[in-house]
Amino acid sequence: GAAVYDFNGKTGRVRISNDQINHIGDGDFTFSTRFRARNVSGTRVIAHHKGFVIKIVDGVLSAEFLNNANQQLTLSGGTIQKGKSYNIAFTIYGWRDSNNTFRLYLNQQLVAESTDDLDLVTDSDDLLAIGGPLTGKSTTATDKLQSFEGWIAPPKVWALSLESSEL
Repeated sequence: GAAVYDFNGKTGRVRISNDQINHIGDGDFTFSTRFRARNVSGTRVIAHHKGFVIKIVDGVLSAEFLNNANQQLTLSGGTIQKGKSYNIAFTIYGWRDSNNTFRLYLNQQLVAESTDDLDLVTDSDDLLAIGGPLTGKSTTATDKLQSFEGWIAPPKVWALSLESSEL
């Protein structure tokens, strides 16, 4: 695999097949990666899957979780500056068909948290897109997703809800 993927901000994405990514709706889950952005304006995609979008929205880290009915939960927090490297992660603690606790981390610090009964996308065998949207637009009509400009490390995914010290 690549050490990092470098994106020009205009075109391109890397689509990754990962068996663990398809367990996002099954219970505990963690996603993490490292990145450095050269542009933090607009809505820049870090990772996009049928069940979630991790992005930078005008310099703020954001994670949007989606379900099969197109309902969503958004967590936002933490300032992203261009030219600086960051470790990011989100965790989900819970079980299908019950309340889940969603946490968003920036450099191992909790920046947003919510407990919600959102039933996540399940049984999705879609690929994970890194650095660009899956389709060119997000699932919300008003939010045009843009390609990432900078580098992103290959993500790590666990079917566990890791603590901040484990990220």
